[in-house]
Amino acid sequence: MKNIFASKVSIAVISTIAGLYLLFLILPFLLIPFLNSVANDVSTQIQKTLNIKTEFEKFRIITTPKLSAGVNLKGFRAYLPDNSELINANNISVKMSLIPLIFKKIELDTISADKININLAVKKDGHFLIEDIFTPKSQTN
Repeated sequence: MKNIFASKVSIAVISTIAGLYLLFLILPFLLIPFLNSVANDVSTQIQKTLNIKTEFEKFRIITTPKLSAGVNLKGFRAYLPDNSELINANNISVKMSLIPLIFKKIELDTISADKININLAVKKDGHFLIEDIFTPKSQTN
């Protein structure tokens, strides 16, 4: 009797784990309609916080069979308040392993991009133009 109960419990546990694993793998396909609104919200928050206009092209969540998850962008552009281009990047992918999160560690699995152009314009006073965006107003002279 104990043997039958143990086998039923083990089948239920294994089935639950397999179902969660399959759900993890198909989750990106289920989230496609939701991701466009998330990209717009992220862009709006960046503009409110840093006063930088951003554009995301094909914002996608990716998962892999070895339990890593991440973000893939076909294109990303950021513009300074004067509408000059700050960053232009293509095919950006960032993935992190999920198992180390159990031990409170962040382990990046992959960081890649096909092309990244960053405009590091220098002002007349010798400081980078981007410093005005990331330096709090109380520290600027």
